[in-house]
Amino acid sequence: QVGDRLDKVAIQTGLSVEQLQALQFAASQSGVATETFNSSMNKFNRILGEAADGIPKAQESYKNLGIQIRKDDGSLKNSATLLLEVADAFKDIEDPAMKAKKATDLFGRAGIDLIPMLQNGADDILTFESRLRDAGGVMNEAATKDIAAFNDSLDLLSRVTLVNFSKILVPILPALTVMAGRIGTR
Repeated sequence: QVGDRLDKVAIQTGLSVEQLQALQFAASQSGVATETFNSSMNKFNRILGEAADGIPKAQESYKNLGIQIRKDDGSLKNSATLLLEVADAFKDIEDPAMKAKKATDLFGRAGIDLIPMLQNGADDILTFESRLRDAGGVMNEAATKDIAAFNDSLDLLSRVTLVNFSKILVPILPALTVMAGRIGTR
């Protein structure tokens, strides 16, 4: 199930499977629940998309931190790169109220929960990533795809088995109901 979930969340968050695991670990080590991190990254991506589409409020969220969302060639930076840039910008914000505002601007309400992860900058996040990789704790993309395919096959098998069992059971339900009724009256 873990590999399957990683595969699907990576698609939702716009991160590679490897990046997702590393960032989830950094979040966890900072006291941030995995689901909180995942939902915050979904919001982060949505706001990034809005900024790329020219929505002023979303653009200001990045501009106020001195972050450019586009590379020199005009293409959009990926979420992992921007998250690290945001972390470096947070390192320089001293006022807790401003940290809270900037975090909610970029990550939604749960952004406040990410402050412990962001406040020490990108180097801290990258250190967690290195620790996880060095310990052999990162599953590669191919493995998660294989696990996802296997889980999908198991889901199909389970549903087909249930339907076929029901087809066998339906004709004998009246007799089973009578038997159950007799057992209950003794």
